[in-house]
Amino acid sequence: MFIEVAKAYESRGLATIGVSEDIAYADLKNAEEAWNRVRPFVRDHRVPYPVVMGDSLVTTAYDIKALPLTYLVDAKGRVAARYSGVVERANLEANIKALLAESR
Repeated sequence: MFIEVAKAYESRGLATIGVSEDIAYADLKNAEEAWNRVRPFVRDHRVPYPVVMGDSLVTTAYDIKALPLTYLVDAKGRVAARYSGVVERANLEANIKALLAESR
């Protein structure tokens, strides 16, 4: 669903970034171990947006205590919406449309 939404709104200004938290939540030793899991997933699912590896700084800065976790960040870098757990597409798209309208 995130891939579909990213593609649908990219031309209107939506930038999508995936953040893997595999190091902390899969109890891996380092980023190399995590990338060995993440790269095949990104390739096999044809994820069209960048995916970065989260670390303890990201986990702390975004108060990540459980996954999945989704943030919508506005054009000024402020967190506009936070979804803990599964995201309902209709709600996500409504918030994306509102944010894109604000940035015009």
